[in-house]
This record gives sequence, structure tokens and C-alpha cells, in this order.
Amino acid sequence: ALASVDLDRLGAVPGDLLFVGHPAWWHGGLLGAHVRAGEPWEASGEIRVPLEMLRRLRVSPGEALRVERLL
Repeated sequence: ALASVDLDRLGAVPGDLLFVGHPAWWHGGLLGAHVRAGEPWEASGEIRVPLEMLRRLRVSPGEALRVERLL
């Protein structure tokens, strides 16, 4: 889940397809996942993802993630 401000910044609404990935560019999207945007919450600049997804992306809780809206 993203904050409504962050959804607006991405031009996304709940239900839109998003890419969430490892922040390092050299992974080229290999460490990423396609997810649906959930209902917004109010902590701007933060994303809520399941712990299992963080493990697959090889990032620690609190580490930055790359989030993009897919067309």
C-alpha cells in the first residue's frame, strides 16, 4: 500500500498494476515484482509490502524500493 499522495505522484489509483523492484539499477528489473496498488494509507514516502516479497527482492525492511506504474 502507498499513501494517496504517492499514488497521485505515480498517476495511479487502487487496482493499477505497479512494478516494485530492488533499487539497484544493475539488476535490470530481475529482482522485482508486479503488484496491484491497494487502498492508500497516510504515511507518505513509505510502501507496505509483505515480508516474503522483501526476501524475494533481497532487500531489508526499511530499505528503499523502486516503484513504477505500469501502463
